[in-house]
Amino acid sequence: MYCQWLLACPQVFGQRDEDGVVHILNEHPSLGLLNRVRQAVELCPALVFRIEDEEQTADLTIVEESSDL
Repeated sequence: MYCQWLLACPQVFGQRDEDGVVHILNEHPSLGLLNRVRQAVELCPALVFRIEDEEQTADLTIVEESSDL
């Protein structure tokens, strides 16, 4: 089952078919995707993703927080 929140930004986030684990497809998306990336990050139920350099006009970096779950 595909996570509905991933549909907010499929250019940046994906889900593995074999186990359903969500992962980052593109760590450095264009700033044009900022609003969609922000929506996906905020809707993630596990809260494992965050945006870095959001205030910068040249860079946008998405990172996955490590989890010991």
